[in-house]
Amino acid sequence: MAGLPRWLEILNHVDPLTYAVDPMRRAVFAHLNISAIARHTLDPGVTWFGWRVPGLIEAAVVAVIGMIMLAIAIAEFSRTE
Repeated sequence: MAGLPRWLEILNHVDPLTYAVDPMRRAVFAHLNISAIARHTLDPGVTWFGWRVPGLIEAAVVAVIGMIMLAIAIAEFSRTE
């Protein structure tokens, strides 16, 4: 996310795909034998105000956003036309 405009950085923090991909990226790069600089460049992680978000919280964010979207879908499809 380095170098993104501020508005796009905000959208990236709201996007649930960001939180779903980051744990997979961590798993892949944990098994590679690369330098710390390369690891930090390729796997910067998701941060909130400088704090790197743990994988369990990322999974919780995906679950919460999924539940919100499911509730919206149920409400929309339940309306009679």
